[in-house]
Amino acid sequence: MMFIGRHFTSAVGSKWHMDETYIKLRGQWMYLYRAIDSTGDTVGFGNHEYR
Repeated sequence: MMFIGRHFTSAVGSKWHMDETYIKLRGQWMYLYRAIDSTGDTVGFGNHEYR
């Protein structure tokens, strides 16, 4: 998976999970992925045409 951006507010804890959804971006359906830590902060995100 390729992350196109990262946003760090603090050090990432030992627990995190991936959130996945399917969105239409520029007229094309794509998967949007987010890495979320235990406090609910977004650690990283990215989009990909294929799952």
